Amino acid sequence: MFNSLQACRAAACLLVVLYHTDSIFNLPKYFGERPFGTLFDCGPIALDLLFVLSGFIILHTHRDDLGKPERLGNYLHRRFHRLFPTYWAVLLCVLPVFFLIPSFGDGSQRDLGVVLRSLFLLPEPAGNPIIVVSWSLSLEVLFYLAFGSLVIHRGLGLAVFAAWAYILWKAPWSEYPLTFLQNPYFIPILGGMVACEIVHRSNIPEPLRWAVSGGSILLGVSICDGIGVVIPFNARIALLSGACMLLLMGLAAEEKRARIPVPKFICSLGDASYSVYLVHYPALSVFCKIAKSLSLDTRIPHQLLFLGLSASAIIVGMVFARVVELPLRRWKQPKKPTAVAVTALVQQGRLAA
Repeated sequence: MFNSLQACRAAACLLVVLYHTDSIFNLPKYFGERPFGTLFDCGPIALDLLFVLSGFIILHTHRDDLGKPERLGNYLHRRFHRLFPTYWAVLLCVLPVFFLIPSFGDGSQRDLGVVLRSLFLLPEPAGNPIIVVSWSLSLEVLFYLAFGSLVIHRGLGLAVFAAWAYILWKAPWSEYPLTFLQNPYFIPILGGMVACEIVHRSNIPEPLRWAVSGGSILLGVSICDGIGVVIPFNARIALLSGACMLLLMGLAAEEKRARIPVPKFICSLGDASYSVYLVHYPALSVFCKIAKSLSLDTRIPHQLLFLGLSASAIIVGMVFARVVELPLRRWKQPKKPTAVAVTALVQQGRLAA
């Protein structure tokens, strides 16, 4: 794992939390205000970065599995184990609230179809899933399945992704669930895979310039968001995907040559980013209700209250990662044979050379 990419995960996670804090804080039932104005309107940029990271990291992690169908089972097990147990743990905590306190939510969360689709991370045709951010995980599930075709056979996988790119370009369908294949956020995922392949196959000259170029484009789009300049959605997706690719290619190529020092707490946030991503929205909702009931908005400056709510949600997510996610990830992980064990098995004639 590249430390620099962990730092990017941490930055994207932090931006998502601040964006959602801004949205929830501004709701009339809470505080009806945006203490930092339009500063965090750039929050959706974090999604592009997270999706490009996903494509990059999955290919980087499983590159040695490509074209080896005997590894498909292990690949699927690792992807399932990484995604679902932690998600189900959060869902188990959140789902009962909508049944025990009917005033929570809009009622759709108690619909059996919504519950089942949320349980298996199937795309929701209308409205929000039970875990608000889980719509992005539905995209991840489809990506993992498509990537499995590369594990089965490189040619098959390339055909699958080429067909997918054609669908994104032509957009031939207009009805659910086929429209799910046309989600434009699949573009940054594919871009992340391309970026990873370039890093592995090429010797990128002056990689930090690439990273600075990508970061500058992201900053430029952020400024446009802050001052209200509207970039057409498709152009925005393409621009941000390219910027994130430049950023990750530059950082990863530089780190191949020399380790980039990243503070430990940033790496820790990057490690916990999945739990923070899942937990922060319901945590923010609860903390805002508590703050409102205690009238903290009349006692604490709103900017400070905003930052306190964001920090609290991040801390809850990091604790959840330590207490729940990490033990779940360690539970029943496929064990890799040690060199000694492999040697012993070969000597005993139980393992083909």
